[in-house]
Amino acid sequence: MKSRILWILLVVAAILGGFGAKMWRDSVVKERAGKPETRRVNQRPAADEAIRNLKRAIRDQEDLVDDLGKVMKTLVQTKALIYKGPPLSDGDCDDPPMCPQDKEAEDRYAKLEEEETRLELCLAHFIYLEEAPLMTYANELDLPDNPVKQAFPAYLEALRGRAELRNQGLDEQRPEVQTASHNLSDARTKTRKAVEDLRAGLQTQREAVEQQSKTAGEHLKRAVMFNVNTRFEAEQEILQLMRGKLARLEEPQKIDLKQPPNH
Repeated sequence: MKSRILWILLVVAAILGGFGAKMWRDSVVKERAGKPETRRVNQRPAADEAIRNLKRAIRDQEDLVDDLGKVMKTLVQTKALIYKGPPLSDGDCDDPPMCPQDKEAEDRYAKLEEEETRLELCLAHFIYLEEAPLMTYANELDLPDNPVKQAFPAYLEALRGRAELRNQGLDEQRPEVQTASHNLSDARTKTRKAVEDLRAGLQTQREAVEQQSKTAGEHLKRAVMFNVNTRFEAEQEILQLMRGKLARLEEPQKIDLKQPPNH
């Protein structure tokens, strides 16, 4: 009987000893969870994820800085005046480029370029067209103070008058025929002069527009260069701040790897 009681006591002691050991281990785990080195181990997965995300953001920021640098290089090396890439700001004038005054300069430059092209096309007709079709073309130009619009109708009228006399079979020596021929010659001379005056006026206008376009283009180029350069410097500064933050996040991990926690 005593041996049986002793055996039961030994079993109970073993069970209680195992339970007590488990309680002791649990208390140790809880105690260590509150220590700094243990918290770092528990928080490391979250820190690693933050570092990975920051590295991706840094790569994107590096691409943006590189793109802005290429834009600046292109503006310096070529005659390109207008930035054609993605928007460089959200419309805030504190974050260029395209403040309202710059947009106005761009619109003005584009209109001057369009006007210069139109005048060049007009003047090309004065070179390649023969006299008769040139007179017709010049008369059809819808321009203010077009001298051809007054001279050309008189020329057509004189041309029809002499043609009617010839169709009647009248001799060239007849006074009325000679008068009609004189009127036609005079009307042709006046129309030719009107066409030449119109060409000279268009040429003067084209030269003035060309100069205005050049001035507007240089102004716009300086504005875009200033804005792109300002954005470039700002994005570079942001990139350096991001790299500094990454270095601070990676530093504790380097310390943990070199100095494992003491037990």
